[in-house]
Amino acid sequence: MTHSFSIAIRVGIFVILMGSALFVHLRGRARFGLMKALTDYTVLLAPYNMLMVLFSRVKARPYAPVAAFPDLAPLQAHW
Repeated sequence: MTHSFSIAIRVGIFVILMGSALFVHLRGRARFGLMKALTDYTVLLAPYNMLMVLFSRVKARPYAPVAAFPDLAPLQAHW
């Protein structure tokens, strides 16, 4: 019983990791080759990246509008 539960947890973690890596790989237009994407460090960060993309208020654009970050106005004024 314990052995099958342990395997189920490992398979679940693997599926989550690969699913999020696939999500991150397919979300943009420009991408690495599949083997480079799967063997790079980005696979380890893919679950975090996926959560940040899914729950972000900022729309997926190359640059966010300055109005979305009012706290940065003093920095922009003294740049």
